[in-house]
Amino acid sequence: MLKVKDIVVRTVRKVNVAVIGVGAWGRNHVRIYKELNNSELISICDINEVKAREVAERYGVSWTTDYTEILDNKEIEAISICTPASTHVKIALDAIRSGKHVLVEKPMGGDVRKADMIVKEANKRNVLIYVGFVERFNPGVRKVRELIQKGEIGGIILISSRRFSTWSGRVLDIGVIGDTAIHDFDLFRYIFNEDPIEVYAVVGRVKHRYEDYAEIFLRFKGGMVGIVEANWLFPKKIREMMVIGDDGTLSLNFLNQRVIVEKAGTTYLPHIDKVEPLKSELNSFINCILGNSKAEITGYDGVRALKIVEAALRSAKEDRPVRL
Repeated sequence: MLKVKDIVVRTVRKVNVAVIGVGAWGRNHVRIYKELNNSELISICDINEVKAREVAERYGVSWTTDYTEILDNKEIEAISICTPASTHVKIALDAIRSGKHVLVEKPMGGDVRKADMIVKEANKRNVLIYVGFVERFNPGVRKVRELIQKGEIGGIILISSRRFSTWSGRVLDIGVIGDTAIHDFDLFRYIFNEDPIEVYAVVGRVKHRYEDYAEIFLRFKGGMVGIVEANWLFPKKIREMMVIGDDGTLSLNFLNQRVIVEKAGTTYLPHIDKVEPLKSELNSFINCILGNSKAEITGYDGVRALKIVEAALRSAKEDRPVRL
């Protein structure tokens, strides 16, 4: 018979975390950190005291309007930075210098030089830096990548994506390229394990301070072409990708995570286990801190995607293709 003294209780180590910036997206970070069994949400921060108090009371954690209080808290090991893009560099550098592991939402820096500073500082301090490319964790994206690597549709000729929606009014300090198209720049790199060699972009502005619509063309070695369409002028949310090969096509709806494979004489939908991409991303971040897995995103990925953003904006300004 098993005796009580023979029972061994194994406790799972949790990483103590905090979230800086609890607007619409930051609140999702808060919720998920509370749900994960490998993280312990300690505190949240927002410059809006009413918002900070409300979120903290809802989730039973402490709050502050001064993010340096979180950085001074030795109990906290890791943070998510979900503040406006123009604040990312300073907060990320301050957090890294205080010894915190950092997940910073995209874009990670105001420009490539500053983003590279973040990566170098993280390497110097031996802390983890993740960039919020949540679409990498969309199971539909992972299925597309798997099928392409298996050669399911042959050699790739063209990959295109569309990110359309109505401007929410939340994003004020960057345009649609840095806010949404950057996801697809990262995904093209993730799916094909290579960077584009040339970028040409046409952009415009209707309602926003910065560009709110963009058509971006990417050229890769070997002749593959990428097309990214992004705007904040559409009456409904659309998130789609299509890959055309010489032996078929793949189409992906990011929102319902459905993939359709079409080949000569056949069409099928591969099985996909649906999950919440952000939950997978944050779980990956925490597991990497615990040493349970390798990093699935690096600061280098953030720098490379931002380099494409800069090239697209330069191309649009100068009305010419820009080599990378």
